[in-house]
Amino acid sequence: MTHQPQPYAPFPVAPRPGALPLRILGLGDYFEAIFRIIRFGPMATLPILIVSQAAASLLILLGLGVVFSDSMYFLSGTVGSDVPPMPTAGALAGGLTVTLAGMLIGLIGQLLTVPFSTVTAIRAASNRRTSLADAWSAFRPRAGKFLFLYFLILVPIGIVATLIATALVAVWFYALFNAFEHGTTGGALWIVPLVGIGMIVLGTWLAVKLSVALNALSVEDISATGAIRRTWTLTRGLWWRTFGILLFFGVLTSVASGMLSFPVELVTGFSSAMMDLSGAGELSALVIIGMLVSAALSGAAAALQVIVVAVLYIDLRFRKEGLHQAIWAQTQTKPAEPPHSDGTV
Repeated sequence: MTHQPQPYAPFPVAPRPGALPLRILGLGDYFEAIFRIIRFGPMATLPILIVSQAAASLLILLGLGVVFSDSMYFLSGTVGSDVPPMPTAGALAGGLTVTLAGMLIGLIGQLLTVPFSTVTAIRAASNRRTSLADAWSAFRPRAGKFLFLYFLILVPIGIVATLIATALVAVWFYALFNAFEHGTTGGALWIVPLVGIGMIVLGTWLAVKLSVALNALSVEDISATGAIRRTWTLTRGLWWRTFGILLFFGVLTSVASGMLSFPVELVTGFSSAMMDLSGAGELSALVIIGMLVSAALSGAAAALQVIVVAVLYIDLRFRKEGLHQAIWAQTQTKPAEPPHSDGTV
């Protein structure tokens, strides 16, 4: 008797030499991959953004406290009839410097987390652990092109989009006030919102198309403009899937961060309200601690989202190029290696 194959036999289990199954990834694989990648490179993923966001928040808070009023008055949140002392010119310059330093630290943390997480994810797929030094060694040859892509291509695109949005809002409010004044409804009241919706759709489409450009440049030997072409190719035909994953995990991490931060803010606010305003030092310390905890939680959520985008980049390469097959072939011919001396991933 001839043996008939089972029509619903399960697919063979994909090999998993490292953090990712070497096959096309499903949504559930993303959840598991996030924490596996962190295990393969804990220092190159979470701490950078957590520490940088906490430090940036503290410096910005202190700097603004000096700029707008006496720092202790600002931190304590005292509201009364007494006017806080005006800062001197030197204090004002120092406060602005501290504020800008905080913003710079936050930006550096955000920028470094993207390539470091991408390097860690690629190496983790082939069962290689990544230290902070490994991640920097792999990314360093591409750092200049990375900054060029971010500051001279992506940031200007964002600035142009912001200016257009601001102009549309200004035109709409002008039309609204003009309608109130003359008692008539102009066409701009209807046309501008439609144009705004169109701009939102276009901006969303463009953001998704460029979503993995920085990831591609972090680990591939391509130019900044080549990274734009690369992300365009990888997302072709997969726009809706890319958009869905980014939206789903973006909402998920935001909700999780808000749920974790809310008790901290609630306790801080309640304790601040119960304290006597004469204990300004204690109140300031409480405000700072609450702010640091909230910033750290926000940084952790942002770091997880960055890892999701790194996994998305790898998944797109799995689907478009069969990268999973190349990784499996490499792991069969070569054992896990230390990072190459020439900086390649």
